[in-house]
Amino acid sequence: MEQAISSIKTVKQLNGEQYEANKYSETLKGVTEHSTKYGAFLGFGMGTLFFSILASYALGFWYGSLCV
Repeated sequence: MEQAISSIKTVKQLNGEQYEANKYSETLKGVTEHSTKYGAFLGFGMGTLFFSILASYALGFWYGSLCV
């Protein structure tokens, strides 16, 4: 794949453009699927982190209001 992109003139001369384009599209499909899963996992993790931080602030303010 990388060699075909770096030597695109040779690929064009040998009429391999469509083959390489299909191969590149298939590679991108796998990367897109992986990135979507990773993004969902990362979003869930960050959401959980921020929830726990804000919940601890809320608990602290609530307890502080009881102590005053």
